[in-house]
Amino acid sequence: MKHKHYDLIVAWANGAKIQYLSYNLECAELKRLGFGKDCETRIWLDCVNAPNWYTDFEYRIKPETNERIIDVLNERIIDVLKANIEQQAKEIDELRERLEEARQLYIKQLVICGELKKELALERLSIERELSDEEVDKILKQHDWYNKSWVDMVRSIESAILKKAREK
Repeated sequence: MKHKHYDLIVAWANGAKIQYLSYNLECAELKRLGFGKDCETRIWLDCVNAPNWYTDFEYRIKPETNERIIDVLNERIIDVLKANIEQQAKEIDELRERLEEARQLYIKQLVICGELKKELALERLSIERELSDEEVDKILKQHDWYNKSWVDMVRSIESAILKKAREK
């Protein structure tokens, strides 16, 4: 008559890893106290040394698919993470380009705004014809046209016109 675990003994002799079914005392105690509803009271453990092959124990060949599945899943996860990182890097580069374009546009708008302020001030001066071109140039050079409001510039020009009128 063959041993109860004959096939497993042969597999182990040929290099298979063997596990035995053990009673999980911690889980059993938790369940006895009304906790640990999801834990398993019996778990498969690896035979670290040669199995004893007790007839009242349950043994099995350790499933290898779990390790292979874990390796494959880890590789896939790594591939997905790398792809996500690459995609996010592209998006960051695109956002940086858009930010640079917006910055350049903002600078252009500041220049245009400054030029418009200057044009409006010159137009107002040309209507009033109170100051010479040299006096207008002098006033314009004294002001930072990109940071000053049109109202401030007109006030500066008006005060120069009033000053000139007082001198007469």
